[in-house]
Amino acid sequence: MMSQNYTTWRLDYRETHKKVVKIGEKLHKAKNSLEFLEKCSRHGLAPGFTRLNTNTIRQGRMNPQKIKKIRNLHLSEEIENKKNVVAVRSREYQNLLNFI
Repeated sequence: MMSQNYTTWRLDYRETHKKVVKIGEKLHKAKNSLEFLEKCSRHGLAPGFTRLNTNTIRQGRMNPQKIKKIRNLHLSEEIENKKNVVAVRSREYQNLLNFI
C-alpha cells in the first residue's frame, strides 16, 4: 500500500513529473541526433536532408564540388542548431529537476 506522503507528492507533482519525462525524452532525442550529425561530418558524409533539388542544381549550373560544399554548409548549420537545442533542453530539464 502506498504511503500518504507519496500519494500527496504524486498528486502535487504529477504534472511536473510528466513535463520532466517529456523534456528528458526530447533531450535524449536531440543528443542522439547531434551525435549522428557529428558522425556524418567526421566521415565526410551528407545526410539525405541536405540533398539539393535537381532543378536547383541545373539552374545554378553547379559542379559536384559546389554541391558538396553547399551540403556540408547545410550540415554544419544543422549541427550548430542541434547544439543550441541540446543546451536549451538541458537547462530546462535541470530546472525542472531542481523544482522537484
